This record gives sequence, C-alpha cells and structure tokens, in this order.
Amino acid sequence: MNCANRGVLTGAVVVGLLTLSSGWAVAGSHLWRINEVFSNSDGTIQFIELKEIAGAAGENFLGGYLLTAAGPPMHTFTFPAHLVGSTANRHLLLATSGFAALPGAPTPDYTIQDNFFRVTGGDTLRYHPSGNYDIFTFGPGALPLNGVNSIQLTAFAPPMDTFTTGPNSPTNYTMPPGSEGPTVVAPSCSNGVTEGVEQCDDANASNNDSCLNSCLNATCGDGFTRTGVEDCDDANASNNDACLNSCVDASCGDGFVRTGLEVCDTGGESATCDSDCTPAACGDGTPNAAAGEACDTGAESATCDADCSLATCGDGTWNTAAGEACDDGNDIDGDGCTACACDVPNIYGDLNGDGVVDINDILCVLEDFAHPANCADNGDIFPCSTRGGGGIIDLDDILSVLNAFGGDFACTLPCG
Repeated sequence: MNCANRGVLTGAVVVGLLTLSSGWAVAGSHLWRINEVFSNSDGTIQFIELKEIAGAAGENFLGGYLLTAAGPPMHTFTFPAHLVGSTANRHLLLATSGFAALPGAPTPDYTIQDNFFRVTGGDTLRYHPSGNYDIFTFGPGALPLNGVNSIQLTAFAPPMDTFTTGPNSPTNYTMPPGSEGPTVVAPSCSNGVTEGVEQCDDANASNNDSCLNSCLNATCGDGFTRTGVEDCDDANASNNDACLNSCVDASCGDGFVRTGLEVCDTGGESATCDSDCTPAACGDGTPNAAAGEACDTGAESATCDADCSLATCGDGTWNTAAGEACDDGNDIDGDGCTACACDVPNIYGDLNGDGVVDINDILCVLEDFAHPANCADNGDIFPCSTRGGGGIIDLDDILSVLNAFGGDFACTLPCG
C-alpha cells in the first residue's frame, strides 16, 4: 500500500489529493494522515496531529519512520517505537514543550523542537517521506497565528481531502477513539498584551518601531530599519558594506574600509590615509598634516610648493607659481639670487654686469681665480659639474665663462 495525501492551503481551505496503489492492508502504518497543524506567532508553541483515518486497528508500525518539515531549514522527527494497542480512529500528538506547558493542554505523545515547521513562509510536511505516505503543504500566510485557530482536516474523501481553519482541538493517543481534545489558547502576538515568551506586543504589524510584528524587541541586526533610531539594518555583522553592524550608514571616516569604494579608512587623516579615504601622497590635492604636509594644492601654487610645504622665499624650492625667479635657499644678497629675484647680471657668464659676456668677464673670472670676489659677481658660476660651485673658483668656472663668451649657455639656471 502506498498512499500520498498532497494538501495545499488556498485561503482558508486546504485541498489534499490521496493516491492509492492498492486496497487497504490488514496491518501497517500507512493510514495515518496529518489531521491538524497549529502554531503561535513565534513558533515556540506548535503541534502536529496525525489521525488514523480508516478505522484500522493494526496501524502500529511507525517505529523508525520520519515526519519532516521542508523549511528551510529542514527539520526531522523519528518515531522512536511502534504503537501499542488498537489504532482505529486514534490520534497522535506531536508538540513543542511550550505547548505542553499551556494550561489545559493534553500531554503530547511526542515532543518536537520549537519552530519545527515555518510560521510565516509556508512549509511542506511529510509523513514517512521515503514511502510517500502523506504530503501536506501550506502556503505563506495560510497558517493561523492568533493563538486559537489551526489548520484541520475536515473530510477524508479519496481522491480528495479537504481542510479548513478553526479552533484547535489537539488530541493524543490516550484519548478515546473519535474524541477531540480541548481548545487551548496560546499567547498571541499582536493582541496588545505581552504574554508568554513575548518580549513586547504593540498590536500592530510594523517592523520599523520598537516592537517587531513577531513580538520581539527591535534590535540592531534584526533586518528591519527602526524609524528615527537606525540608518539601516542589513542583518549581518560586516562593517565593509553599505551598513555598519551598528546600523549606521557606512561613510568615509568611520574607520572601516568599504569594499569596492574606499582604498583606506583610518577614521580620519593619518600618515598613510587622507581624509577622503585615499592613500596619502603629496600632490594628490588633499592636505594631510598627519602625513607631514603643510599644504597640498595638487601642484605648486602661489601658496604651496611642489613638496607640499608652504611657499616661502628662501625655502630652497623654486616656485614660479609664487612669483619666484629663483630660490637658492639662503638670504645672501648679490649671489645671483636675492629675495627670490635674479641679481643683475642675470646673463650666464656676465660677471661684471654690463649685459654682455665679453673679454671683461673673462678677465673678471681670471682675477677672481687669483683674488676671489674682486668682481661685481662671484666668479664661482659653474654648478653644472661636481668640481664647480661650493665657493671654489677653478678651471671649470673659467671654461664656463669662455663657453658663454662663445655663445654656449649650457648650464641652465633660474638666473642663468
């Protein structure tokens, strides 16, 4: 015998299809049907009632068979042993410990875990799934959650079973055949009274206030954005997406690097990271005092040198944007660059300052070679060689003036 009762709840009615492969067997376990399903709003008080539907006395052999709920997650209950006594028109009651604790509730024959089946998303229950004995499906929103009503089999009429909803009547195996158990009242979420396992009950369906519609206190991480309190709530622990695990919108400067958008985030500017969450680098246009920058205008400007120091005459950094013709890093006048302006002469090799490089400049460098600083300008004009400069007037300086006399101004300087 292979029987399958396939039920789907539509509105307030469940329709089940029963398929039979042969006539009733004398003994077995295949004539049990899911007769009633009940839950409160948070799934802590649930029961599933099975009923022997053919008046068969020998449907005892359930030991090792399964009752499953597809979920997700999937949950499984295994019947621990065969039944004793006549099974004709009897009931089996599987329930949570929360149900068993209700005043007046009949004692469950078996205990199932909380939330054995899904409360709001619909679920599929199967009795002995490998034998395809019974399949019962209810859709999202079909299960009553008012603490009183359940889904119930109203008629076993192969090939079609019918179901409806109404006050629960849980019945266990010890009750006389044909009897029904008492209606029990479970704490009901959204009745405005905080009771049982409820943390709150504000009698509304909103998930954006202090009490969720599951009668749990709203908390960061519950997946619902609380109006006026949270910026966001993505129900995860990541601090690298658009919503921090503190339920605040992610932003540059929060100290967490947002994947795909930020390169760095140190909670403010640091030696390695600018305040705009880009790596600190002189010339990036973002001033960063922590990285040693006094300024950063993206390039030299009237106020900022290219090395991100403030533009100042005498700092040794020639800055044309700041109006400097030269900057030799000293305050010595008459050395070719005075107050960041070129001294006269400003023609390379024009040592006597008459505006031309001639024999007098050659004589001047020769005289300086013999008697330094006798001419109007210091003859130490050869900074192009490691042998020149440094206050030493040598052969390189003489050759440089001779080159300039010949029209070769090879050593290019700000004032050269």
